[in-house]
Amino acid sequence: MQGKLVMLVVDDVEVNRCSIKAMFWEEYEIIEAENGKEAMEILRQKKVDVVILEVYMPILGGAGVLEQMKADHALRDIPVIVKTAIDEEMEVTMLEKGADDFIFSPCEPAIIKNRVRNIVQKYVFRQLMLQKRMEEEQHASRVREKFISRVSTAMKRDIVSIQKLCGTGYAAGQQEAERLRQIEGYASHLMTAVEEVLSQAIMGHEEQMKKTSQFQLCAVIAEVTREYTVICQKKNIHFTMKNCEISFDDLVGDRKRLKQVWGWMLQSVYDHTPPNGSISTSCLQRKTGQEQVELEITVRGNIDPNNEYPIVNSIVELLRGSMIVEDEEGKEILSVITLPFKIGKAPRMRQKKLGNMRAIVVDDNELTRQYHTTILARLGISCDMASNGASALGLLRKAYVSGRTYDICFINWYMLGAKDTICEMRSIFSAENMAITCSTDEKEQIEEEMKQAGVDYVVERPIFQSDVYHLLTNICNGTGKSGKAE
Repeated sequence: MQGKLVMLVVDDVEVNRCSIKAMFWEEYEIIEAENGKEAMEILRQKKVDVVILEVYMPILGGAGVLEQMKADHALRDIPVIVKTAIDEEMEVTMLEKGADDFIFSPCEPAIIKNRVRNIVQKYVFRQLMLQKRMEEEQHASRVREKFISRVSTAMKRDIVSIQKLCGTGYAAGQQEAERLRQIEGYASHLMTAVEEVLSQAIMGHEEQMKKTSQFQLCAVIAEVTREYTVICQKKNIHFTMKNCEISFDDLVGDRKRLKQVWGWMLQSVYDHTPPNGSISTSCLQRKTGQEQVELEITVRGNIDPNNEYPIVNSIVELLRGSMIVEDEEGKEILSVITLPFKIGKAPRMRQKKLGNMRAIVVDDNELTRQYHTTILARLGISCDMASNGASALGLLRKAYVSGRTYDICFINWYMLGAKDTICEMRSIFSAENMAITCSTDEKEQIEEEMKQAGVDYVVERPIFQSDVYHLLTNICNGTGKSGKAE
């Protein structure tokens, strides 16, 4: 009987109990009770997964059992299927007291079995979800505790070092300058640790939980490359994104955390790299299951092997990954971060034809939104609208999962948060899947900034129907990614 669910059959008529037992003995461990009082004693002593309860019984009837079960925190979630003759008034009473379903007498065995199966499946699923949520919360709690411990240790170590340096007295000339430089370094590291603690606190408990979505890895790689190429130019540091071995571009997981981990590690290396130095990074994939892949991120440069990198380590642990910092053959310090992801489903590529194109207009100005939509409708283009970035991203994610891609997105560059929205859009859809278009009357000044954010077509204002027609034609033909639509 090990592994079977436990069913408690409560009925004062033995033949009725035998009938239920004959139906379910192969699937369940059956326990019998002759009345409600006996049933409550069993429920408080043994784990029971489902109760089949007769309404009319001596000593304690079904209504009394339900009342006591729902008043007991340990028993209130056990599903109860009430067994009675057809009685609408009693049905309402028992539902009010918390019954999950009814078996009416007489009733076909197949109907009884289906009702029990449906209720138990819902109960088991609910229990599994509660258990999973509890495990995730416990995991997040453990990560937070480790994070606080790591940061506290790092802060304490730096404070002690500052105290020692300050306690040695003043030295003249070069020695004093070197000591001040060291103090400045420790203070800088201490400030970084404090900022990390504050950052983690701002995230709050909700942000500790993983935010899973489908995204394109190549888009993340492109963003990291673009951002740190610009950052490293400030100190004349040579930044290299090495060839990444990517077999599965579409992944499911926490994209935001992935980029945070990668970015924080690169920023830490940047802070410790002198001018004219170099930083390199790369990533590769290993398939670990039918729908699972492991992403390995490496960072090479001036990495402090004694730094525990608490913020990075904590997020890596939250994502159930691993991180090591090691000396690679005595030549350079290497950081390796390994994170698990699910393999996603790539959106279907369609042959772009004017008649079957699909567009989305994102604009916080209702008049402009309606204007674009009207033009597209006249050209026979199916169109959805969004008044802000969050609504647009919601529509895009649904389209991604369903495979019903958009061919073009018209978005107002001057809308609040437009640049971040465009970057996020590009992480969902590649340029081959969806073209992003912005219009402006200051094209020469901001076109390059638009292109860096992920805009494919920059169109001069005002836009007329003929401009939109030529633009859509260019998209179908794969041409014309700059200038006024022509």
